[in-house]
Amino acid sequence: MASCSNDDVVDVNQGKGISFRTSLDKALTRANVINQQNLAAFNVTAIGSGSTYFTNLAVTSNDNGNSWTTASTYYWPSYQLAFFAYAPQVPTGTVSISDTEKKITGFSSAQAVADQKDLVVSYNTGTKANNEGNGVAMNFKHALSQIEVKAKCSNDKIKIEIIGVKLVNAAAKADFTFPETETNTGFALQQSQWSNWREKNDPAKAYMIKGQKAVTLTADAQSVMFGDNNFMLIPQQLTA
Repeated sequence: MASCSNDDVVDVNQGKGISFRTSLDKALTRANVINQQNLAAFNVTAIGSGSTYFTNLAVTSNDNGNSWTTASTYYWPSYQLAFFAYAPQVPTGTVSISDTEKKITGFSSAQAVADQKDLVVSYNTGTKANNEGNGVAMNFKHALSQIEVKAKCSNDKIKIEIIGVKLVNAAAKADFTFPETETNTGFALQQSQWSNWREKNDPAKAYMIKGQKAVTLTADAQSVMFGDNNFMLIPQQLTA
């Protein structure tokens, strides 16, 4: 018995792989804030046609965000994709992004202010026709509240020195739902993206920063954060 094959190998041109370009809304310049220069990596999930196209794809940059490289190459399908991105790549809590759920469950800030990290998120859609050439624009938004405490004393007959600041009765854990509207420069994240605030009245969860040297108050308000770090906490409505 003999067999022969008429199969030909055909090189299919799939076009350029899916790529990204980034921008990031400005925030107060502090050591623990993510900005365009130190956003070295993010994760992104793509969803389209009722299913997940890829999950938690690592995207990295070696040139201050001017160009980005994906850990794996994915080519554009025939349908539109929705992209959900976040940084840092391993935030506290559990990231679950699928066709039915787009959340970070159980997010919490580190108790030590110096260890607290920013959280930035982005959403956009894209198609092969519109985005194969220039990539998908991902404009990141800061998802946390940055809190800087300042103090002053307008009475020159009183001397007040401050060695530390403590913030109490703030919820230490909550769930975040990703937006599904393009996070362009005109978009503002709402406090309603957060829900299920918990661990609020636990004294052990108080956030505190303490300096090495006391700050003497003057008539002009000055920071009493003792360095370049501000509190980075979950947005919430506090009760006096």
